[in-house]
Amino acid sequence: MRIPFKFGTSAILGLGFLTSSASAEEKKIALNEVPKPVMAAFKAKFPSAIVKNAIQETVDGKVTYEIESVDKAGLTVDGVLKPGGEFVAIEQEIKPADLPSEAAPAVAARYPKSTITKAEAVTAGAKKSFEAVVKKSDGKSVTVIFDKDGKFVEEEK
Repeated sequence: MRIPFKFGTSAILGLGFLTSSASAEEKKIALNEVPKPVMAAFKAKFPSAIVKNAIQETVDGKVTYEIESVDKAGLTVDGVLKPGGEFVAIEQEIKPADLPSEAAPAVAARYPKSTITKAEAVTAGAKKSFEAVVKKSDGKSVTVIFDKDGKFVEEEK
């Protein structure tokens, strides 16, 4: 989830799963500092993922752990978990062609001559959505969020 403009965290914030009007702090931590229930839950759900980084995040005094990894295909698989190992959110990189069928035409209509450079399926609780990083014809990128059916929800700059 470490993308220069906070792709993953912004998605969760954009969907209202981790909102904060007060303080937020995040720091990279060593993998051996991750609570055992967190790492055990992540590895149980994604046994073939290779864990790359861990970030401890504190929002309004509540701590979560973000585990960043890659799967065998080289796609990112990231999870945000509570200290006891309960998942708050999961972001799985997907191929742009695997976005819901309504997403590509919506991108083409909004951003002519653009390219989807990255896509993710985001699950937070029972809510599923999709994100696409779109490189526009002017060279600037924008993150577009779609609902579970591929309908446009919002744009993040």
